[in-house]
Amino acid sequence: TFTKDGGATSNYQFKKYMEPFSYANPIPTHVNPNGDNGTTDLNVPLMRYAEVLLIKAEAAINLNGAGAGDTELNKIRKRAGLIAKSGMTLADLKRERRNELAGEWADRHRDLVRWGDAQATYAKPLHDFDGAVIWPARNFNPQVHDVWAVPQREIDNSSGVIKQNAGW
Repeated sequence: TFTKDGGATSNYQFKKYMEPFSYANPIPTHVNPNGDNGTTDLNVPLMRYAEVLLIKAEAAINLNGAGAGDTELNKIRKRAGLIAKSGMTLADLKRERRNELAGEWADRHRDLVRWGDAQATYAKPLHDFDGAVIWPARNFNPQVHDVWAVPQREIDNSSGVIKQNAGW
């Protein structure tokens, strides 16, 4: 039975980075008291070996098709206690990447943009554990949200040579 603890909007909470909060009195010894920019003494990995394997597998699948990333993906699956698979496709890689890097610093948004999946994904609302909508469907416009704005200073310094990206 799942009971809401009031901690997260979705009612789910990742525990993998919560160790500093397990102490009886974590603030200020293990957790920065600044509530706006909370930091801990936990060394959070910015990139793990699993992400390197996922990047290599994605490149292999994109270059050579289904199965080309099996070696890398199966290393991750083995570490996670899952059985090996063969002939894995880009769809399999997307699922493995979503599951392996869930709740980490990996940039899911950039994955969705890179794969061309952002518009369809963001068009769906996010749901709570009991099905209630916690975040409405959003609009993703690839012509605006897939490019960065050019800093105005750079446009000004170029004497009109550099133009702003459309939509910005």
